[in-house]
Amino acid sequence: MALEQCLEFLKQANYLNVIIEADSELVINSAKRISHGTGSEKVSKHWRLISVLHKIQGHLQGLRMVRFKHVHRKANKLVNILAKQGVSCKESRILMELLALPQGKLKELCHNQAEEDKEVYRNKTKEAKSQ
Repeated sequence: MALEQCLEFLKQANYLNVIIEADSELVINSAKRISHGTGSEKVSKHWRLISVLHKIQGHLQGLRMVRFKHVHRKANKLVNILAKQGVSCKESRILMELLALPQGKLKELCHNQAEEDKEVYRNKTKEAKSQ
């Protein structure tokens, strides 16, 4: 459902070339199968997911380029913050708040997240080399 809402947001914000990162290999692998048109037979076994699958397929059709990438949870701080806010909210206003952000601010948040991810990677590389 989070992937479906993400794709809906991207479509509404008119982003056409995207890289979607998630810390769930199951979601990423499923999304890759769906984007290549090979996921429906596996997901269709789970009847509760059929409507979500159809929505995801519809949103993917509106994108020019989409790439799915698995990342480790520690490198996914922004998403974890948003997820924690979503769980603690009685109403899910996060998507609406993100849509209300100017595109420049959203890009800034994404850039800051990317810089934090690079720093985490550099520190882990240094730790590995020192051991």
